[in-house]
Amino acid sequence: MQDECGDETSWSRFEGIWSPDGRVLDLNTAFKRLHGFGTDDSFRGRGVGDLFPADYAAAQLKLIRCCCERQEAFAVATTYRGHRMLLFFEPCTTEDPDSGEVVAAVRTSAAMHGGDPPESLVERSVRVMREDRHDYGPLAVLSRREVEVLRLICEGLPMQQIARRLHRSERTVQFHRVQIGKKLGGSNLVELARIGIAAGLLTIPLDRVGDAVR
Repeated sequence: MQDECGDETSWSRFEGIWSPDGRVLDLNTAFKRLHGFGTDDSFRGRGVGDLFPADYAAAQLKLIRCCCERQEAFAVATTYRGHRMLLFFEPCTTEDPDSGEVVAAVRTSAAMHGGDPPESLVERSVRVMREDRHDYGPLAVLSRREVEVLRLICEGLPMQQIARRLHRSERTVQFHRVQIGKKLGGSNLVELARIGIAAGLLTIPLDRVGDAVR
């Protein structure tokens, strides 16, 4: 596969290459780790439906086909395994230029903060969409607001700062925390953070949760 697809962005390299029919041509270790796959396993030739839950796989296949057929670069804000991210799709040609086949090259980036796309995308006029289907993994029992509160708990923010970040009262945030605890079976902030991080909500090691949450 060609490594260069259009102008350079702030993302270092492509992490996944997909054929127009949703077959894996290449996945690197970072992509496998982020999506909870075994890093030593080979997925070449397997379909997107073999790797992801049905609803999420269908949405991803639609995006892959859109990228290949329209030969258009775009970014999608989504959530997988409780981890918010941007998926950046860009069309590329195969190593055999005579084949004319266009494949989808995918990068991942941290989720948008405050709903604003990265400056690199704005400068390139790359369209940013929001995915309709999300996979929250074990966090699926939570509401979207509860997921947001839990993520900030995982980041180590106290209730007062979480309230300011979400533009809600501290009492409302405390109510969300109690509801999260009931749904996930966690009795304190450290336990809730461990559950959230284990589900992929953050990437810091589990053994550092005690240092992150006070």
